[in-house]
Amino acid sequence: MKLIVRLGCFFLHSMMVLVVFGNAVGSELPVIDDRPALASVNGEPITGDDLRQQVQSFHGGMSANPGMVRRPDPEALLQRIVDAKLIIQESVNIGLDELPEVQSRLERGRTELLKRILAEQAVKGIDEVDPAEVEPIYRASVREVGVDSLLFESAEAAESFRAAVGDGGEFTTLAGQLIEKGQAQGSLETQYLKADELWPAVAESLVGLEGGTIVGPIQVGAGYTVIRLVGERFPDNPMVRAGIEQSLLRAKREERLLEYTEEMRKRYSKIDQEVLDSLDLDTDENALETALEDDRIVAVVKGAEPVTVRELTEALERNFFHGLEGAVGRKRVNEEIVGVLDRIILERATELEAQRLGVEQSQTYKSRRRAKEETVLFDTFIAKVINPEVRIDDAEMTSFYSEHIDDYSSPVMMRLESLAFGEQKDAQEALDKLRSGADLKWMRTHAAGQVGRDEAPDVVLLKGDILALPSVPEGIRKAVDGASAGDLRLHAEPDGPFYIVSVSEVFPAKPRAFAEVREQIAQQIFVTKRQDVLDHWTEELRKASEIEVYASEDQLLTALGLGTAESP
Repeated sequence: MKLIVRLGCFFLHSMMVLVVFGNAVGSELPVIDDRPALASVNGEPITGDDLRQQVQSFHGGMSANPGMVRRPDPEALLQRIVDAKLIIQESVNIGLDELPEVQSRLERGRTELLKRILAEQAVKGIDEVDPAEVEPIYRASVREVGVDSLLFESAEAAESFRAAVGDGGEFTTLAGQLIEKGQAQGSLETQYLKADELWPAVAESLVGLEGGTIVGPIQVGAGYTVIRLVGERFPDNPMVRAGIEQSLLRAKREERLLEYTEEMRKRYSKIDQEVLDSLDLDTDENALETALEDDRIVAVVKGAEPVTVRELTEALERNFFHGLEGAVGRKRVNEEIVGVLDRIILERATELEAQRLGVEQSQTYKSRRRAKEETVLFDTFIAKVINPEVRIDDAEMTSFYSEHIDDYSSPVMMRLESLAFGEQKDAQEALDKLRSGADLKWMRTHAAGQVGRDEAPDVVLLKGDILALPSVPEGIRKAVDGASAGDLRLHAEPDGPFYIVSVSEVFPAKPRAFAEVREQIAQQIFVTKRQDVLDHWTEELRKASEIEVYASEDQLLTALGLGTAESP
């Protein structure tokens, strides 16, 4: 029951039900409406499917892997379902299920459910991708190039170094001498970097080269660099690999769905191309009126009603919010004809295909259909019964604003960049160079002792984005608190890494005007009051209802696939 979760603020606490839970783990659950019942509300069963759907709604479908989420409290979940059942039953008692808008939503939901189940069946078995497809994409994604580099203030100095190396000089030896003399900046340690971490001109110059190749001088900012390409490496990154696998798997499934859709078109329909080509609703001023009376068949659907020009034109009218007349004037109708016709054909083909495969007789369909009906009824009850009972006045909103003014102030924003080092001495040395005028981007590429996510998965590497201070990790946030534009701060985690944080811009916090946040405040008060109204309704409905719980805690956990209460 996804709506229950979407309105989950209504169920921040569980209403206590005066029923004793079963104690015998092995006791047999009663069968109600051909389904084993964990509990019942006025004779209507609550099943394992209901319980699992509740968990999946809370955890986005991750309940199949309990290690990824907090172990749910099955009794609390059951109570939420009981509350929802009470509301849904009351919706039927007062006739909300007979409202035209409810019936319309249910019919739309039925069609969408058939489409979804057919799609699931079509891609069934497409669960993995060929590793040979994954590998080249993965290698391109994680590839790092190893470079030795020196930065010179002038092109002449860089040319001189390049010439010396080209005459047989050893790159590392000569580089070390120049760094020691202060005639160049750089590191004697090879830096492994991804292409997007290099200066664009440098990255471009290294394409297609072999290890050992020397390139440059290349202008980078106000300086000139000479680079030796050491080689390349491909770090192990399971998350990147998994992402690529999922992307390829999604593409394979989408390809199969396109094939399946085309199969349905061919199996069930045939378009009269001559009639379709004759339709021109953009140029003839009388064409629209004529088309709305045209009963020619534009497509035959085997086993269902054909599609006429009249029906197609009516569908086109619904497709344009402001009506067809304005769209005709803008010459936009003809381009929509084929797409709208295809949608009509596929809707009918979906019905026929579902009949052919017996989808509506499946337990999957029945379970999801029931959940959809309950969602619509719950939603309608909230809109028609609960919401109208909520009242909010201006004085209440003004008072709430004053009491929560900090919540309605924009946070301090900063543009931040960071470098991370494994040793404090390396961080301090880099900080000294930056304060002496060294370029931060150059230091990111060349400063010795830096650590990346390969060495420290939790390292924070900020790349110059504007960030709200509350969103910045706590240690760095404290380090830059009160900083001004242009400041450099040193921050050390207890066991490393050691950060240099550059603050290039600061945007102070300021309260937002009441008029600007009025709707937000009204919504927050509304949600709280709506909770109170709903609590009152469920409390009264419980008093007038027969609620029985048959399952023990262990049986509830077993229904969720979580073992027993003694399981870890």
